[in-house]
Parts: sequence; C-alpha cells; structure tokens
Amino acid sequence: MGKMHMIVGPPLSNMLDYVLKILSKISKDGSPYCYRFIGASGGVIDDIAKEAVKRSGFIFRDNFKPIDQFAVELVSRYRPDLTYMDEAFSYAYVADFLRGISDDSYFGKSIENPSFIHNFSSFASDVLENDVDLKDIEGGDERLTILLDIVRRYEEQKEKDGLFETVNAYKLVAGLDIPEGKEGDVLFVYGFSDLKPIHMKYFFPKLFTIYNAIYFALTYDEKREDLFKGSKEISLFLSHYSPEIKEFKTIKDEDMRSHIAIYAFSNEEKKRKGNFIEIMKFKDILDECKGVARMVKSLILKGEVSPKSISVVIKSPSTYGRELIKRFKEYGIPFHLNGFIDISASKIIRLIVLPFMIAISGYKADMLMSLVENGYIHIDDESSLRAFESIITRLNLDKDNLPMSFASRRKRWLLRLSEYIENLENLRRHSKYIDEEVDLTEIKRAIEDTKAAEGITHKIFKYIEEIGMDSNRRRNIKEYSHLFEKSAENLHDLLSSRLESDENNIEKSSLKEFFNAIWDLERALYKIGRTEMNPGDYSLYLKSILNYKTFKVQSEPKAGVEILDVLDARYTKSDHRFFVGFNESIYPSVRKNPLYQLNFDDRVGIYGNEPSPSMISFVEKRLRDDKLDFFLSLIQTRKKVFLSYAEADPSGKRLLPSNYIVDLDRCVSLQNVESSKLLSIPASRAEAKMVLMSTHDLKDLPSHYVEKFDIKGILDTIKRLHDIGNGRLAKKEHLEVLKRRIEEEEDNTFSYSRLKRYKECPMRYFIEYVLMIKEPPRYEFGLTPLALGSIYHICLKEVFEYAKKKSYLPFTSVSDDKDKMEEIRKFLTNSVEKELRVFPHLPKSFLKIKKIDIVEKLWRFLTRVEFEPSKKARYNFIPTLFEYPINALQITEDTETFKNTIKISGRIDRMDIGIDKNGEEVAKIIDYKRNSSSGDWEQLFLYSKIAKKATLLKDKKLVEAVFYGIEKGSKSGRGIEVNEEYDGDLSFKNSRAKLPFETYSAFLFYLDKMVSEIKSGNFREKADLWTCKNCPFSMACMKGERFEIGFHE
Repeated sequence: MGKMHMIVGPPLSNMLDYVLKILSKISKDGSPYCYRFIGASGGVIDDIAKEAVKRSGFIFRDNFKPIDQFAVELVSRYRPDLTYMDEAFSYAYVADFLRGISDDSYFGKSIENPSFIHNFSSFASDVLENDVDLKDIEGGDERLTILLDIVRRYEEQKEKDGLFETVNAYKLVAGLDIPEGKEGDVLFVYGFSDLKPIHMKYFFPKLFTIYNAIYFALTYDEKREDLFKGSKEISLFLSHYSPEIKEFKTIKDEDMRSHIAIYAFSNEEKKRKGNFIEIMKFKDILDECKGVARMVKSLILKGEVSPKSISVVIKSPSTYGRELIKRFKEYGIPFHLNGFIDISASKIIRLIVLPFMIAISGYKADMLMSLVENGYIHIDDESSLRAFESIITRLNLDKDNLPMSFASRRKRWLLRLSEYIENLENLRRHSKYIDEEVDLTEIKRAIEDTKAAEGITHKIFKYIEEIGMDSNRRRNIKEYSHLFEKSAENLHDLLSSRLESDENNIEKSSLKEFFNAIWDLERALYKIGRTEMNPGDYSLYLKSILNYKTFKVQSEPKAGVEILDVLDARYTKSDHRFFVGFNESIYPSVRKNPLYQLNFDDRVGIYGNEPSPSMISFVEKRLRDDKLDFFLSLIQTRKKVFLSYAEADPSGKRLLPSNYIVDLDRCVSLQNVESSKLLSIPASRAEAKMVLMSTHDLKDLPSHYVEKFDIKGILDTIKRLHDIGNGRLAKKEHLEVLKRRIEEEEDNTFSYSRLKRYKECPMRYFIEYVLMIKEPPRYEFGLTPLALGSIYHICLKEVFEYAKKKSYLPFTSVSDDKDKMEEIRKFLTNSVEKELRVFPHLPKSFLKIKKIDIVEKLWRFLTRVEFEPSKKARYNFIPTLFEYPINALQITEDTETFKNTIKISGRIDRMDIGIDKNGEEVAKIIDYKRNSSSGDWEQLFLYSKIAKKATLLKDKKLVEAVFYGIEKGSKSGRGIEVNEEYDGDLSFKNSRAKLPFETYSAFLFYLDKMVSEIKSGNFREKADLWTCKNCPFSMACMKGERFEIGFHE
C-alpha cells in the first residue's frame, strides 16, 4: 500500500499550483514515465497537462487521463479477451438485448420502446455504479425485483459475449493482476467532488496497492458543505488510508468571485451590488444564438475585450452547438472549440448516411430529392435540375412521404410522370378542340421538363439499386461499412471543399470518428456472432452512433472565443463568460427517469457499513452535482458573466428560465442587458467593419474576419498601417498593441517556422502573424503535402516502436534476416493502410495506388538509411524518442545580456541514443524532411540546445544533429557535429561547409535581435524573385507599388 497524501482546498485556492509543483519535482528528480495523473473529465486533464508542460518543460501526455479512459485502458491492456463497448454501441446492444426478452418480460412489448431503453440504460448504470447486489434481489417491490433481474441477465449476457462498459471497468480493475510499479510509481488524482461506491469499493482500493505514493487532491470548502457533500464522502473514504493531509484556504480577494463563492446557493442572503452578472432574454433559441453572437461581436468592436478573453459555455450541444457556430461564422467571430461535439453535428456525416437512411425511412420523397441536391446523382446541367424540382413539386410528389417499399415508390413516381407526359401530349394534339387558348410553346417546354425529371428519377432509383439498398434483405454487416465508404467516394468534390474550409476540425474529426466507430462496431458484432443483419436491425446500431457518439474537439487556441462544455469550464478561467441556454430544462438538466420511482430499500451501500439513501435520492444527488458544476464554472469568471435564455424552442413550445437565477439574485444584483447594447448592424456589415483598421486592429483581426482573400483589401490595410517611408508600423498605439500581444497574449512564444518566416520576409510575417490573414485554400485532388508528411511521421514512429517492442533495433542487427525484414515491411504496410482510412472521401483506386507509393518510399528510406550499416559511423545509434514536444520552453530571459524573453514551441521528430568508443551514452537528434535532405542550420542549432533539456538526454552527451530526407532516402550532408563546452555552451561544426554560427550563444544573440526587430514593427518586404515566386501575398505586397509610394531598397 502506497503512502497516501490528501490535498484539500476550496475552489479559489492555490491547491493546483501545489500539486503541479510536486509533479514537476517528481518528473525532474525521477522520470517523466514514473507517474499517472487521473482527472474527472477530459477538459480538466487537458488544462492540467498544459500547465504541467509550462512547469516541467516536458511531460508524457499519455500519462494524463480522465478516470473513465484510464479504467477502460487498464482492462483492455490486462484483459485482451474482453471488448469495450462505448456509449453508442452499448445503447444499441441494450436495445437488442431487451428486444430479445420482450416476449417473456413482465413489461411486455413496452420494453422495446426507445424511451424505456434509454431509461433502462441509465437505471442499469446507476445500479452498477452503486454496487447493488444482483444475486440477492428477492422481496420488496415486485416490479423492482423484475427490473433488477433484467439487469442481472443483461450483465450475464455481456459477460458471455466478452463485452464490458465503462462502469464494468471500475470493478474489473480490482481483479486485474497488475504488478506494483508497472503503471508508474506515483498516482495523482485531481478534480473530483464526488465518487460512486464502485470507485471507492473496487477501483481506487486496487490502485492504491500498485503505487508507492498517491496524491489525492480534493476540492472541498467546509463553509459550503451544502454543495460539497460528495467531497466529504470522499474525505471519509480516504481517512481509512491514514493520509497525510495538506489543507489550503481561499485566496483572500475582495472581488465578486470570492463573494459568490461564499454566498451563491447558500441559505444566507447577502446581496452585493455591481454588474458582474447580466441576463439576456430572447424570444426563442434561434434568436438567442443570434443575440449572443451579436453581443460577443459588439464587445469586440467596441474594443472592450479581445476574442481570446471570452468563453461560451454550451451545456446542450445538440440544441445550441450547430446554430451558435453558424452565427459565429456569419458574424465573423473567431472561435475555437474545446469539448465534446455530437457526431451528428457534422453535415458530412449526415450526407454519408443519407442513402442508408432513405432505405430505412421507406424511400420518402424529401430524402430522395436530397440525393440530387447533394451531388449523389450526376445532373448534366442546371436547367435539368430546375426542371426536376419544378415537376416533382407540380405533381405533389415532394409531399409523398408515407413509407413504401422501393418497388412501390419507383412504380408510383415513374407512373405519375409518364401519365403527366401522356396528358400533356394529348393536350397538345387536341388543343384545337379546346375552348380555352392553349400556349403550345409552354406545353412543349413542360413535356421537355417532365422528360428531364423522368430521366433524373430513373437515375435516383438506379443508384439505390446499385448500392444494394433496394430491399430489406439480410446481408453481411461489412456491406454497410462499404456503403458508407462508397458514399464518401461519390461526394468527393463536396467533401474536399468542406474539409478545406474546416477551420475548427469539426468535419475532419467527425469523419475520422464516424468511420472508426463503424469499423469498431463491425469488429464487435463479429465477435458476438452478429455477422448478418437487415437494414432495420443495423439501423439500431447506426442511430446509436449518430445519437450518442461524441468526439473531442480541441482546435488550436489562437485569438478566438473559446466554446466549451460546463464540465471543462469548471477548471478553465475566463474574463468574460456566456452561459447559453440558461433554461430550467438545462440548468439543471437532470432527466426524470420513471424507473427511479420504484421502492428501493437500504441495500445499496456507499462505503463500509454505512447505508445509502434510496434510489430515488439519486435524482436529488444529480441535481446537487449539476448545481456544483455550474457553481465551479461561474466562479472561474474574472470580470463578467452573461446568462442567456430563450422563452420558446424553435417549435414554439414555452420554455422557463433556470431557477438558478432566483438563487443568484440572493447574493448579487442581476442586470438585464438592454437591446441597445447588442450589435445593431447586420452580419455582412459587421464583417466589413472589422476590416477597417483601428487601434485594436492588431489585436482583433485574425483570419476569420476575412472571408474572401481580398488582395486590394490587404494592400490598403498595409498602406494604412505602415509608415510609407521606412516599412515600419506608423503609430505608437499599434506598436503597443503588437508588443502586448507578443508578451501577454502569446507569452513571448515563437515556433521555429514563425521565426523562419520573418527571416525570409518580414512583410509576409506581418500579413500572416500580425494581421493573421491566411493564404487562400488550395483545392487539391489527393493528399496535401501536410497530410502526406503527417503520414510519413506517424508510420515511421509506429515502425520504430514496433521494432523496439520486438527487440529488432538497431535495424542493422536484423538486415540479413529475411523473415524479420518481411515482418517489418508487413507492419509498415498495415500502418500506412490504417492512416489512409481517414481519407474515405478520396477514390479507392487513388488510395490503393497511393498506399503502394507511400510504402515504397518509406521502405526505401528504411533500407537505405536504417538497415544498411554505415562504414563511417562512429556510433551505433538506436531510435529512442519520437515526436518530442516543445511547449513554450524558455531559452532567454529579459536581462542585461538579452533584451527579450523568448520561448519556443514545436516538435523534434526523433532522438537516438548510442554508445561511443569509451562506452559512454551519446545522443543524436534527427529532423525529417519530405522532399530533400536539406534544411536550415538554424533549426539544428535551436533544437540541439532544446534536446539537452529533455529528461531522457539530461545525462547524455549530444554529438550530432542531422536532417533525413524521407522521399530521397538519404542522410543529409547538412548535419552538424555538436560539442558541449565546459561553460554549458554548445559549439557546432560541419566539415564541408562554413556555418553561420559556431556557438549556440552566438545564435541566441541573433534570435534576440530578430525578436527585437519584430517588436519594433520592422516589417519591410524582402524583394527578390526567389522569395516572392511562390508567395500567395505577392500581389498584395508593398513591393508591387514600390515606385509609386516611395519604397526603396
């Protein structure tokens, strides 16, 4: 049993700083591998990991896990015979199970009702989390006994099929044979204000036995015991382990946050005046999303805040997420996402499953027409499409939405169209016998339009036949995944354009997660013997993926508004925070479950011999947890909170504001936002207004504000901002904003590519990193250079890790063994194939050829560079560390020696460890290049020093830094020899070339001077043909009008 350390403190305390100091010390004194860090949610873990990087300089991100993921991975690692079911698969599996027992069930066919399925899933989860004894369920309420028996049978079926859910993982961990120290020496636990009985009875007691030290950080405020009851239960649980306790107090601060932390949701009424919380009321949800976007835009335009200081909390992403993102884009508001998004929020996914949904819906008219509208059916010209829509509407076929079989729908549509053509032909032939005046030209046009509509209709039903969705027959489940892959191929052009404009990675991530979910489902169904299904049965599983599958989106946090969920907001600070959807059904959002109304006795224990409350009190407990989540999110706001709610949903159903408003009104004055505060101009004008420069332009003009790549607009902007005579920023306030951004918002952090851009052309640096205008997207067929480079890096890393696991390193030791060589090549091929699966929108034929090409290039690189022993090699290096992250690593300080604090972010591709002739360990760093083995000396100088700070290389001598050309299949002649001097400096040497700097200190002075130039606003263009040849901004550059506006070399 490891030594237990319990760290206790209220929300507004320095508890996290203390935890991170301990972690940093352990990481530096021991190894970055020696600890595990468990958090309550993914968002909490992400934020803590970022802070840990700043403190330690280097962490292994894989050591930081939310509790559910950690438990599942432990079971998967030590029980490979079991298969994990995520929420989506679990829901479908439950539905399938309940349908199978409906005939002999007390509840009858009602057990198949979607509402019952959802309620049962939630009920079963609570039963398992609270460790109800399912072997002793006799007596008491008859319905309850039957229901618990169904849970027992469900668990037995899962065990028989070799499946487990997250809730099972917590209990399964207790039975795993995990050697002490195998999962690290130290365990950190942070961010919990509540634990379930299954955690305290099985999961954590097991973990406490395999770690030498445990640091359990507990958020608890004894003054707010009404909110932190769960924390008190955890404290009681930990007291059994005789912990060493470290207590923290609330940071003394007279701001509104401290006041709210003491009095919000308390019985004591102590109102404080101020405008910390403002309330916004809207007529409906759509109007609310638009109003929030206008308010955010208004704050930015007035220069009161920067986008980066604003966060928007969404608790119901399915209701608000898609609409709010749409409005932010409309108003040109930069944003990034941090949280979980429903997979159904992706339009790409809805389009990919459209053909399948058409079949199971009964071939409804509106969905059939969607095939045409979304590019599944090739239309020769725009007039034919208009004719189809016109005729289908004229014949009322667009309202033909009663479910039918494929044959019946096709027969109905084609018969209706042919009858209409016949009627028109009869009308034309017999026009002279009709009393009314007949326009023969119009009749002829109508006949042509109807024939065009008939042709498109034939194409629609032919396409459905070709993909095999013309019947409800049973088929191998692989046919369904092939259908979705083919759908992605058919939508190639549309998917490509949407993915290129996918700034926040929603579509890319959803595409990857969807196909991974489909393939995982396929494997799991095969495992339990469900290899064939009809579309109706398969739709149960597909809909569960669409309704319950979420994916983590964490786009690059640049200068945009952060959109996040309430769980992540609990530990993320923000100056201005919007809580959207502040209605009674969302705050709180506990869904009533009628199954909880059954009469439970005190058989459910929490810990030891203490009885728990009845199952009905689970709802009360969830209400308390919901209130605590909001409370913690609220007090993380530094300056102002906006609560917005709608009076009706889109259908007109009345909605009530959250009753939390009444509680908050007892401790702080609530202000209603006046309509005059909202932005009064339309979105289109708001977009244009941001292009006009002001003293806040450098702070608030990222690329999101420039929808079109406007050359003239960029050129005009540059003219206004620059002093015409010397190529520098003209106004003092602009320089102050620029300096503040670099030092405060960007924390003096640069990447090597960013510094390289300034070296190449300060003017392009100005456009890209000051105005933050992106170059226009390139719509390319196939893989972009960035995607291809990513595949190279990932596959090489996986090959080396596999070889290390199999003890095949160095590769020169197995180069003569044909079987092992073939094994490595086969693994490489599989790795490439796996990475190419994330591009299902590309044609299969293209991906097949590309796979062969990539494998050949990577294999040629491995055989030439890694397998062949070098006669000149002085050391026998072994690849050891891959994709080493550099996160805001400080390389200079503001001192008399250097003028600037400079931090570097980036990634070192590879580090190798070898042995010199004296038997001492030495190191080499490697940077991959795609097309050639050339590179910049400066990059090697910079990465050499950074590599020395890596924990793994701390006691090893760095002797080489080199570029490897992957496609060229060679080592570089541009590598450098590195020598460590007695004073800690590094000196560099290359036998074939003169280096621009011979020591790291000289190079550092060069960087310091460059950063000073940037802060001084020196953004002259570097006008030479080589630099400007491929620059996308060349037409907007000042050099284009050099002689007219007075620029000189």
